Amino acid sequence: MEGNYNNRDAVDKTFCIVAGVSGFGFELKKNKYCKDVLTLYFDDIEEPEHGLRLIFFPQAIAIVQFIKAHAEDVDTLLIHCFAGVSRSLAVGVFAREILDIPPTDETDYNEYVYAILNRAWREL
Repeated sequence: MEGNYNNRDAVDKTFCIVAGVSGFGFELKKNKYCKDVLTLYFDDIEEPEHGLRLIFFPQAIAIVQFIKAHAEDVDTLLIHCFAGVSRSLAVGVFAREILDIPPTDETDYNEYVYAILNRAWREL
């Protein structure tokens, strides 16, 4: 899996999607180029809040296993959430680390999501 993505290179490339969504009623699906999709529902929060979903450990394990399962068979790992702010960035920072892709200078990610992913990684 490459560390950089160029839109011009997208034709005939394969990818997988890790999606963190919160109740938008939108479903991402596998297709000719998309080998697999993992959709999980949790909100972009770092501590419990009434009416919102904090990522929980089984979801973190699912993300780690999904990344590991597709590390060698896809060209791109697409990480998506509808807000596109810090939970997807946390998954991206984590994925770059475990896939030995050089880090970026991103620091404004959801620290709870990042920490629980690291915990799941260590326990698997």
